[in-house]
Amino acid sequence: MGLVASAGKNNDELVDNLVKHDSIKNERVERIMRLVDRGKFMPENAVEENAYKDSAWKSDLGLPGFLHISAPCIYANVLEHLDLQKGQSFLNIGSGTGYLSTMAGFFLEENGINHGVELYENVADYAAERISLFQSSPEACAFEWCSPTYFVGNAFKLEQNNNKYDRIYCGALVPESHRAYFCSFLKEEGILVMPYGHSLQRVIRKSEKLFKTRDLSAVTFSHLIPVNIDDNSLSNGPVSLEHFQPTSLQFLCRNKIRQLIRQKLLVDKPVEIFSLYAEKHAKKASSVQHDDNDDRRNQRDLPADLPPRHMILDDMTYDPHPPPMPHPLPSRTPVGMSFFVFTVGKK
Repeated sequence: MGLVASAGKNNDELVDNLVKHDSIKNERVERIMRLVDRGKFMPENAVEENAYKDSAWKSDLGLPGFLHISAPCIYANVLEHLDLQKGQSFLNIGSGTGYLSTMAGFFLEENGINHGVELYENVADYAAERISLFQSSPEACAFEWCSPTYFVGNAFKLEQNNNKYDRIYCGALVPESHRAYFCSFLKEEGILVMPYGHSLQRVIRKSEKLFKTRDLSAVTFSHLIPVNIDDNSLSNGPVSLEHFQPTSLQFLCRNKIRQLIRQKLLVDKPVEIFSLYAEKHAKKASSVQHDDNDDRRNQRDLPADLPPRHMILDDMTYDPHPPPMPHPLPSRTPVGMSFFVFTVGKK
């Protein structure tokens, strides 16, 4: 799914189009989307016609899992609202080809944690192959980057091993019965972005049981696949994610050596990433400055008695064996905000 019909001949033209259509609204997101060529995460026979369009792509054959990449405008929106920072922990549920996880690695840099969970082993193997190739690329060598680690299994069977993540993204529709389940893996002040109902929703964990939600945009996603013990093509065992461990001295020394080598090389051969977003907004700021006095003269004060935004508080429980989710889902407001609380455990 793509929100704008933009296509390019290469990755830079794709990103240019996303900036021009305001799908990219963040300079950091733009620069990192330029660093990671979308075409490197598709099979060669699909690159020419599909890699640089702002639309979702899915492979013709699934062995057993299909390769799938969401539209670039969706990922731009996701990255903007995840607000990934250096050294954070990130969990990508439904990591697929590894395209999003690779971009996330540049936000996290070398001391971050970058985990992905993928249902199909053949898709996880494909992603690992892509990452192996990307690790030797100029982009990965010139900038600090946290390589993703992938785990195979069903996202509904993540083991509660005390890992709490700063940021989580779910790449498939989360059923209402499991929103609390995925939120339980967030740290306080952590952010989860997921398709929920008919919206892309952002959840911020404010305390143990209080979560602030906001619907970002209207989207259409496939459903997360539930556990099915009769289907041998799916991994139905528990998913054991790596425990977060203190960074080893060996790892810190290796990273420091890499940083020193990189700094030396960049002095002799500096690397710059062009930003159309920065150029575009510099021109806009210059134009606004000329009209600043007129704007101030015409400015009006907003009334002081505007009603506050309506907040909703509801109780939620997590049932590990929920009933099938009705389809289609009830209509939801595309953009809104609320608070909710939940208690983990059976009713």
